[in-house]
This record gives sequence, structure tokens and C-alpha cells, in this order.
Amino acid sequence: MVSENLVLIEHPTSPLPLLAPIVAGAVFVGIARYVRAHSKTSREAVRRLMLYGLLWLIVYDAAFVGSYAGWLEAVLLVLLFPLAYFSCS
Repeated sequence: MVSENLVLIEHPTSPLPLLAPIVAGAVFVGIARYVRAHSKTSREAVRRLMLYGLLWLIVYDAAFVGSYAGWLEAVLLVLLFPLAYFSCS
């Protein structure tokens, strides 16, 4: 028995919504290469990349949320960015 109030969420059929997460991933790869090239030791690079990885996850999640749920929700997720940055540094 199907409820009459059932709301179906339509998912986009084009790959365009995946553009934001792909760009976020490419930016992180660029940041990782930059950090490794400008770090004195590999240990220092790994510590920085762990922090940047945590911050990148927030951006990556916001990119997916913005693509599929809405950009207002994505902005609310990005507001966690300063909290995560200051808790780890």
C-alpha cells in the first residue's frame, strides 16, 4: 500500500552536479603537492596534510550537499570550517 503523501526526491541525471566535488578533489591534490614541496620534512608535511584533509572533508561534503540538497545547506556546513580549523591548530 503506497501512501498518497509520499514525496519522491528526484536525483539529477546529468553528471554536472558532480562537478563541484571533482573540483574540490582536484584542489586538494594541488594543495597536497604544494604542501609537500614546501615542507622541510615529510613529518611536517603529513601533519599539515592531516589538518588540511579534515578541512577538505568539510568542503567536499558541502560540495555534495550543495549539488544534491541545496546551497543554503552547503553554506551551513561550510560554517563548520573555522570551528574545525581552530580545534586542530
